[in-house]
Amino acid sequence: MTDLLAAIRLYRGYRYTIATIANGVQPHTVEAELWYELAGKWRYFRRYTADTGPDAGRRVEADFTEWVEGQREAESGGPRNSPRF
Repeated sequence: MTDLLAAIRLYRGYRYTIATIANGVQPHTVEAELWYELAGKWRYFRRYTADTGPDAGRRVEADFTEWVEGQREAESGGPRNSPRF
């Protein structure tokens, strides 16, 4: 059994978390997904694959902060008129 622990982070009023998943595919890589909360619902943002978890996490987090700032779209389509705090 695996214990799961997710850090909830804040950026400009958005609550979000990054989940990392080590897969067994060759070459061994790690995926990082970012989920954010909007209006009480958790929504999928995007996933990246990299050689290490921290690298994948940094890449997806950078895209998220650019999206919040209005410089990028979410993979899931994301709300077009997101609330700004």
